[in-house]
Amino acid sequence: TMRPIDLETLRRSGRISATALRHGKSMIKPGAKLEDIARACEQVIFDMGGKPAFPAQLSRNHIAAHYCSPPGDATVIQPDDIVKLDLGTQVDGYVTDNATTVDLRDGENSLLVTASRMALENAISVMGPGTSLTEVGRQIESTIKALGFNPVYNLTGHGVARYVIHCAPTVPNYPDPKAARLRANMTIACEPFCCDGR
Repeated sequence: TMRPIDLETLRRSGRISATALRHGKSMIKPGAKLEDIARACEQVIFDMGGKPAFPAQLSRNHIAAHYCSPPGDATVIQPDDIVKLDLGTQVDGYVTDNATTVDLRDGENSLLVTASRMALENAISVMGPGTSLTEVGRQIESTIKALGFNPVYNLTGHGVARYVIHCAPTVPNYPDPKAARLRANMTIACEPFCCDGR
C-alpha cells in the first residue's frame, strides 16, 4: 500500500530548493568559481534545515548536465557562458529537484532559456492523474522546436520518491510512445533540455 505523502514536508523541501536555486543563480557571474557557487547553494540548504539530495551541479555550454566540481576545482565562469545550476533538497527523505539556466551570452531574455521555460509551463499545463507522459513529451518537443531549438533526446525528467532521487516514471522530452501515465501521488521532476545543436 502507498503511504500517504506528507505534503507539508514536501513543500518545505521545495521551498528550500527554490531558495537555494535563487541564491545560486544570483552568483552566476563572469569570474565566479563553480565550486564556490555549489558550496554556497548547499550551505543555504543546510542553513534552512534540509540536506542536499545530491551535490549541486553547474554545467557550462556544451555540457548539458551533471558537472560536479571536484574539490579544488579552479573552473570559473566566462563572460559568454551558458550555465545550468541543478540542485535538490531532502527533508525527512522528501526529495525536491530543480534547475535554472543563466545565459550570459544572450542575457535574461535569451530565446534558449525562454524555450525551456515555456516547454516546462506547457508540460505542466497538461499534467494530472492519468495524463500520458507521451503527451507531456509532445508538449516539450513541440514548444522547443517551435522556437528553433532541439530537445536533448537522451536526457529525461524522472520520478522522485522518499529517499530516492531517481525512479520511475521517465519523463521524456519528446513524444516517446513507450512513456507511462501519471498516477495520483506520484512526484516527478520535469526537466526540459533545450539545445541549439544535435
